[in-house]
Amino acid sequence: MRRVIGNLKLAKKLLVSPTTAIAFLLVIGVTAFSGMQTLKGAIGEIFQKRFKVYMETTSLSETIADAQGNLYKLITWARANYDSGKLDALGKAQIDRIDSVINGMKSMADSADDEETKGRLQKALAQTIEYRKAAFTVVDFATVELNTATISMGTAEDKFNVLASTLRTENDTQRKLAEASYGQAMGSYTRVILMFLVMSAAAIVLSILATLFINGLIVRPVRATTEVIHSVAAGDLSTDVPVETSDEIGDMARSFNVMLANLRTLLGKITTATGTMAGASTQISSSTEQMAAGAHEQTSQAGEVASAV
Repeated sequence: MRRVIGNLKLAKKLLVSPTTAIAFLLVIGVTAFSGMQTLKGAIGEIFQKRFKVYMETTSLSETIADAQGNLYKLITWARANYDSGKLDALGKAQIDRIDSVINGMKSMADSADDEETKGRLQKALAQTIEYRKAAFTVVDFATVELNTATISMGTAEDKFNVLASTLRTENDTQRKLAEASYGQAMGSYTRVILMFLVMSAAAIVLSILATLFINGLIVRPVRATTEVIHSVAAGDLSTDVPVETSDEIGDMARSFNVMLANLRTLLGKITTATGTMAGASTQISSSTEQMAAGAHEQTSQAGEVASAV
């Protein structure tokens, strides 16, 4: 890995650290997006499935409870000999309420996403239909046979209690499922936050390490080249610059080493030429001395000849 990065051009080396940071940021983004999608799905399940069913069953329970209370009101009015038209209108209104509950139950059961919820809603629907039968008997006899209507009211009360218990159970079930979905959503949120923190810390640490690593790959050969340059400036041509990479710094080091080799060659030639010149100078000096000695000898001989004459 070090060798591969070391052989990269300098411009590419400088991109290693930011590229590492960008890569980790992309991983963080993908992780966060995935976590947010899971969180969105969990929240959607809470609202669309659990909370919606909870609110609808609560509304239906209140409607049934109002109908049951009005059935007692119908019996009370009948005993007080209220106008039969008012009694019929009150009774019909309660049957219409119960029918609206039945239609609501059917719609909820048909739209239920899971079989367990659908089964519980179908059970409540069947109980609502049974309750309607008992309520219809109360309404039907309220104006013609009060005793029969009163007796039927007991049956309607029993059916109502069973239905109310089923609806309360369904509400409790939906509440527990909503709490479970909420717990899942919060768990997903916690995982996303934890992953975000871990990946952010890893990105920061690796970016710092990458920066130090690249800094070392650039600074160390530059420092080594500088030391050799100082040595050359001091007159030492024996040390070459170490070549560790194939980037611009490595090219510079190789060129500098070629220059040093040329300088050493040139210095060698100068040294050789200097030695040759020194030898020639010695020979010339010796010849000059010999010529001077010969001239002196000739001068002496000429003096002796002159004395003899």
